[in-house]
Amino acid sequence: WAQALVLVAGVTMNILFAWFLFSLTYMIGVQTPVDESQASESAELYITGVLPDSPAAKLPPGSRITAVEYEDRKIVGPDASEFSNLITEAGDKQVTLTYEYAGDETSVGITPVQGLIETDPDKFIVGTSLSMVDVVKKPFFTAIGDGFTSTLEGLVAIASGLFNLIKEALVGEADFTQVAGPVGIVGMVGDAASFGFTTLLTFTAIISLNLAVINLLPFPALDGGRLVFVIIETITGKRIPPEWAGRVNLVGFAILMLLMIAVTYNDIVRLL
Repeated sequence: WAQALVLVAGVTMNILFAWFLFSLTYMIGVQTPVDESQASESAELYITGVLPDSPAAKLPPGSRITAVEYEDRKIVGPDASEFSNLITEAGDKQVTLTYEYAGDETSVGITPVQGLIETDPDKFIVGTSLSMVDVVKKPFFTAIGDGFTSTLEGLVAIASGLFNLIKEALVGEADFTQVAGPVGIVGMVGDAASFGFTTLLTFTAIISLNLAVINLLPFPALDGGRLVFVIIETITGKRIPPEWAGRVNLVGFAILMLLMIAVTYNDIVRLL
């Protein structure tokens, strides 16, 4: 029991650390979609989706709309109603949309079109789904509870995703383009940081949960593999010879290193 306790201690700390980060994020404040009538003055307008064949198809979802301009009228920091009203007013004339994405601000000209809404074919739109996003802070105990829920949901999602990846890999159907190693994770950290401190905290929590789940895999050289040895010794009442345990762990470690090299190579190819 003592060996097993030591082996799961690291995994437990990964989970507790993720819980702490999720809870801290909720206390600091999380960007949350809110109804326009309930939005505060600090709420901002975000593009949550775009229609494929619409004028807005060139806009990246997740962009924050900082301004919209038509002729001599310019609205800085518009809400959803102001944006829609200006698009309707412009009709088939071009409007200038300024948005921020990944720290970069860009202005583009967009011309509204008709026929994109089946129920209202005469309405001029650009084809965006919009949402007012506000920073919502939660009280201490609520944040702790929600952090615990996010931790459990994250564990289930990661374990399920990893199980499906391994299952698909065994039959040669796995998509490894979504797998990232150290190089890929560094790039993701930079992307997360560009969206704000709370996004970076959330990403760090997800990394911690990934480490917890992967470390529990019953594979040699991982804590999960060593835990299997302890369970076998408990059931049989005999100690596994150290030299055999060492050999199995060495093989497992070699396989992990080869996998790490392959994943890192894939990361570098994606960057190039």
